Amino acid sequence: MRPNRPISLLALLASSGLLAAETALAQPAGNAADVVAVGKLERPAANAPAGSPCVLRVTSVAQKPSSVSLKPGDTMAVVGEHAQNCTAEGPVRVTGSVVSLGNRVTVHGTEIQPVAAAPTPVPLVMAGGPSEAVMSKRLEAAELVVQGRVTEIRNAPVIAAGGARPKVSEHDPMWKEAVVQVLQKVKGEAPDTVVVRFPSSRDVAFRDVPKFKVGETATLLLSKGVPTGPITEAPTQRFYVAPSRADVLPPAATPRLRQMLNNR
Repeated sequence: MRPNRPISLLALLASSGLLAAETALAQPAGNAADVVAVGKLERPAANAPAGSPCVLRVTSVAQKPSSVSLKPGDTMAVVGEHAQNCTAEGPVRVTGSVVSLGNRVTVHGTEIQPVAAAPTPVPLVMAGGPSEAVMSKRLEAAELVVQGRVTEIRNAPVIAAGGARPKVSEHDPMWKEAVVQVLQKVKGEAPDTVVVRFPSSRDVAFRDVPKFKVGETATLLLSKGVPTGPITEAPTQRFYVAPSRADVLPPAATPRLRQMLNNR
């Protein structure tokens, strides 16, 4: 009779342990806590062994068990049917259960969802324009803020105090009115059409006051009042003014102004 060899039993136990470890990598442990992490899902390195899991390059960690060391900048292996192709456009949120710690945390991904990228803030003005601090003050002071299109330019019904027409001088502002069709309402109770009065004169006194043309579309920060010059408002007419270049912005500024109002 050949003597028993204990090493065979040890080998059997060792192989059973390896099998259990491999099984643990394929399925989440029953008592594993959920992990929620956001990052970029990547394929395994080109020299990685066949069947290597996908890798999440972590940018933020929303949830993890205290026993798991996982922080932005780490990589996390993701296994399971949801991570088979390792492809995703942009950042993803991985929800799963820890199945192995080792040198790299391995998670059985039960849910992988794309994360919407934060919208890029729309620049308020072009380069060289007023700062956002200035625009914030203009936004606060404006009675109406609208995006609109100029549909008509007409002469303003100028009336001087006492009902007589004012005397014409070399510094006559030559008042005009822009009839603006409102496309978007940002601030205030704007009607469907607003009237914006402006000096059409190129005199140095009115050089910096915005001028309007038919067909133009702009975002307007409008104030109610009497423009600069010898003029009073007709009793039954309501008009607005945009006396500064900072009050007439490109249409692309509309979302940014709306965001600034929402953040107040």
